[in-house]
Amino acid sequence: MNIEHFLSNLNGKWLVQQTLYHLISGKMQSEKSEVIYKTTDKFSSLPFKQLSHIYGVDIYWNNAESQLKHSLYFFYTPLKKDGYVIKWTSNNSKLMTGNFFLHETGVLHLLIHQSIHHFSINEKIFTPTSKLKLNNSIVKKYGICLFVSFISEIKLTTEMSPEY
Repeated sequence: MNIEHFLSNLNGKWLVQQTLYHLISGKMQSEKSEVIYKTTDKFSSLPFKQLSHIYGVDIYWNNAESQLKHSLYFFYTPLKKDGYVIKWTSNNSKLMTGNFFLHETGVLHLLIHQSIHHFSINEKIFTPTSKLKLNNSIVKKYGICLFVSFISEIKLTTEMSPEY
């Protein structure tokens, strides 16, 4: 499996259950959301686009409290299983950068950093089937673990609604 195949399988609407553990306070938060993944080719504003292949995914996150949109752009060399990733906000300002590695077992491993606020995210994404996705993430600040997140997603449809 290559990165394009892995990411294109995410296209569609997903039902999401997220559990977030705040390690410092000892509190737990759970929420249900709806997420839409949609591949994108909006690369014109990205730096370094001539250096490698690019694959982009727009992510629309909707829950009872808010609606968020961000984009992930994967820079890679064909036939390799690793590369560089940039996460952008909806107003096209760079949010975080990092590296990715796609394991032979089909697990996508993201190591993302934000140097301004000294955050790092270590995320692993498993897709045991085409309709099930599991994530676990560890969020650190100054090397101290703040949150651990577990997310399960069930694919509802591969069709996109017109507003996206």
